[in-house]
Amino acid sequence: MPERRFTIPFERRVSPDLDSARTQHSRWVRQIGLLRTGQARALHESWDVARMVGGFLPDARGERLDVCVDWNCAALVMDDQFDAGPLGWDAPASVCALQGLAEAFYLPDAPCGAPGLHPLVRAFADVMRRLRALMSPAWCARFAQHNLQGLAGFLDEVTDRTGPAQDMGWEDFLEVRRASGYMFIEIDFIEVAQGYEVPAVLYGCKPMRTMRQCVLDLGVIHNDVYALGKERGRGETLKFTEVLKQHHGCGEEQAIGHSQRLNDEAVHTFLAAKEDLMALLVRLELPEADRKGTARFVSGMEHVISGVHDLHLESARYTDDGRFPLDGAGYVDDQHLAAAYHRGQRSRTTSGVGRARGHGL
Repeated sequence: MPERRFTIPFERRVSPDLDSARTQHSRWVRQIGLLRTGQARALHESWDVARMVGGFLPDARGERLDVCVDWNCAALVMDDQFDAGPLGWDAPASVCALQGLAEAFYLPDAPCGAPGLHPLVRAFADVMRRLRALMSPAWCARFAQHNLQGLAGFLDEVTDRTGPAQDMGWEDFLEVRRASGYMFIEIDFIEVAQGYEVPAVLYGCKPMRTMRQCVLDLGVIHNDVYALGKERGRGETLKFTEVLKQHHGCGEEQAIGHSQRLNDEAVHTFLAAKEDLMALLVRLELPEADRKGTARFVSGMEHVISGVHDLHLESARYTDDGRFPLDGAGYVDDQHLAAAYHRGQRSRTTSGVGRARGHGL
């Protein structure tokens, strides 16, 4: 197990429905056709996505846990295409692939075995179909928009990686990673897990905005520190620790020390905003159901912080135990997105790419 690097003062709970979620998820992956080989499915199963998701959405049960697990599986497979695969080094191919994936969030409802769609599109479209049966149209519209923000974040990473080399401050880097890290989706899933939608005005109020940004930033900081070995093994340098090393002119351990201080600041800011929100709920004289539901949502954000942190210490996706292909392709399954959505794709070695922004390769 990797060394614990951060102090997280929040409770950790796990959903009791993990076994049924694992069974359903394995069946769904095969039905969707998302992972095409037995080797890819075995590697994916070693990650235990149900355990990952059940660890940061402990209130999720049954079909509500299932849909969150399935989305996270598809998102991890998609993420690898743009981090480890040739798409991560080819901006024209990436924009075509991302635009193709975007259609998933607005397709009419169709069963998960619908023919003629790329498996990733079919996966995300099936998740949307199931969420429409559980959540309000307003919530689904927000969720779809958050997914599109995530796709745009992938494009930002590709263009930063392949554009002219330049210094990138850690604030600029965080702005990009807040989108590509997809943590706002995990915050959305708190409402799915709890079966309660935060009133729209409360969702957008200042204390809530502050807390959500803290959740996003903590997710980025933890992921980029704990995944450093995995990412370095497949040639990725566009990571928070690397940006801090350059920004401060320091070594890796010193950069991790800066990350730890930023972690502590974000936790402190989150807790201060939580106090502000609790006071605001009293002042607004809201119905008891909304006060309790919103307070429970805040607890859900704390579970996301602690659970997402700990999954980096527990899942084989992030622990270097020999099951993740740290060399070679570096991802569980090539989805051939470039072939599906872009003709004349250039290879990484012939695209003229020399350096990621701010980092020599």
